[in-house]
Amino acid sequence: MKDVAFECTCPYCGKVNTKAGSVDNKVVMPKEGDVTLCIDCGNCSFVKKDAPGGMAKLDNHAQLVELCTQHPSMIGALRAWWAVRQKQGVH
Repeated sequence: MKDVAFECTCPYCGKVNTKAGSVDNKVVMPKEGDVTLCIDCGNCSFVKKDAPGGMAKLDNHAQLVELCTQHPSMIGALRAWWAVRQKQGVH
């Protein structure tokens, strides 16, 4: 995965993330409305420049299901995150 410098704060856990990468291995600067996966807590949120930390929570789980339906690569990212956490012994 190729990263770009992008500072934002996860609205779920408060982790300040300093980089972003694309699940399809493209170098792309996240833009308004793009969805991100917090590397610390595994929650998905979306870029919203006027929100605290530049990120906003998804409205509900249905929005996450819709996101994964529209972008199947997001399912792979979530699975990879979970696999790493399991190897680290963090559940």
